[in-house]
Amino acid sequence: MWSEGLGWDMARISPYVSATTKLELTAVVGDTVTKAEYVLFLFPSLEGSSSGKGKGTNTEAGDWSTTFVMAVWWGWNWRWGNVFGENEKCWDRVKFIKDLSKEVTEANLKILNKSSQVPRVERMIGWVAPEDGWSKMNTDGASQWNMGLATAGGVLRNSAGECCGGFALNIGKCSALLAELWGVYYRLYTEWERTELHGETLESSFLHHKKEKLTHFRVYWHDILTGQDPSSVLIMNPRKNYTGPTGFGRMRMIDNPLTLTPILSSKMVGRAQGFYAATSKEEIGLLMAMNFAILDGKYNGSTITVFGRNSVFDKVREMPVIGGSGLFRFARGYVQARTHEFNLKTGNAIVEYNCYVLHY
Repeated sequence: MWSEGLGWDMARISPYVSATTKLELTAVVGDTVTKAEYVLFLFPSLEGSSSGKGKGTNTEAGDWSTTFVMAVWWGWNWRWGNVFGENEKCWDRVKFIKDLSKEVTEANLKILNKSSQVPRVERMIGWVAPEDGWSKMNTDGASQWNMGLATAGGVLRNSAGECCGGFALNIGKCSALLAELWGVYYRLYTEWERTELHGETLESSFLHHKKEKLTHFRVYWHDILTGQDPSSVLIMNPRKNYTGPTGFGRMRMIDNPLTLTPILSSKMVGRAQGFYAATSKEEIGLLMAMNFAILDGKYNGSTITVFGRNSVFDKVREMPVIGGSGLFRFARGYVQARTHEFNLKTGNAIVEYNCYVLHY
């Protein structure tokens, strides 16, 4: 009837037990890590109870006379509940009596000693919003008394406090602690499913709270093919039996400096890293695929990605910006390339890039 790590086989048990017993059994789980079992503990033992040695003797529960009175009152109250079927479940009645007696004894002492004033501490309690782009789920679980009908639920909200979803769960019959744990479990399960199926919804929610802006900057791109430390290296040549005038099939890997002026020794603000390849048989046309990695100023550490066609002998060539990172996250836009200088002998080139980027 019991499966390790799964619990009771309710399909086989249900026909032979009452609805109340069924609810109690469905809330029982096994711990396969510590080998402990969560069981229904309705009648606690009296182990650990304190015994007084006389009137006025103090125990860890408080004054013995107070403990005795509390025990008599609650003993009668629990007996009355058993007779009429309205008893509240208690995990450890001995501990309950001791804790209550201690609380009453301390309260009486504070009243007698009026000079002992407990400072009042004001605590502001409220929901704290997550960071932009994140969502937060708050969960709770409760049971009717300690071993009654139990439920759990959760609410998912974004950084603006807007409700994005939630769940409500009918657990069965269990303790308040186990109800809380079921709430945590379903919270993790719900978040996992939401991440897998609704990731785009979370991103669009993030964008709604950001203002889009246009940034323009100009850099000079240095394509250096010669010297001891070239920034552009040939990695692929066309097939030997193909000798076209456009260099179709040739590919170069680049790590080109980006400077503020056409002079190579001027301030370097970034690097263009990627490759370009000759992709046209009719003209000298290149496929450009490169990241502009910014290394200076406000946008230090950010990048934009340029991917497009470059007809090198056109006066102005326009290529799209298809993405970015850092402060250029969700970037889109375009660049305009103009040749500033080209050396026919060495192949070295200096190109002016005007970049227009929309980002958040």
